[in-house]
Amino acid sequence: MNIERIKKIVLSLMTKNSIRKYYNRLKKTTKIKKLTSTQKFEIQKYYQDNYGVKVNTKWHEILYSISGVFRVDYMPFDVYHHLIESFSPFAFKKVLDDKVLYDWLLPNVQLPNRYYSSCNGVIYKYISGGG
Repeated sequence: MNIERIKKIVLSLMTKNSIRKYYNRLKKTTKIKKLTSTQKFEIQKYYQDNYGVKVNTKWHEILYSISGVFRVDYMPFDVYHHLIESFSPFAFKKVLDDKVLYDWLLPNVQLPNRYYSSCNGVIYKYISGGG
């Protein structure tokens, strides 16, 4: 096994562990509003129709509990992690990890609406088509 493969495995495990820790911290500090079976169905339908995948609705539940707004197009962190792993070679992971590039990198993928973007710690108002 080469060093790049080992790096990729270690990074993947670290990312999954940090996502799990982040979820657990949010869950401890948030009063959880349970999703209805209809809401869960709508989420699964949205992700199946648009991306061909089934998602864990726990992130929707957390974000719904925090914001008070139910949306089927919330991007679950575990799906985000999987997309990054699938679309970006390990060497370019940090560069492609910047979601500001998604419109350019994935022109034919329906992405959630974005109102603000952050690049290198600077927050920008998002202008459609202009990035």
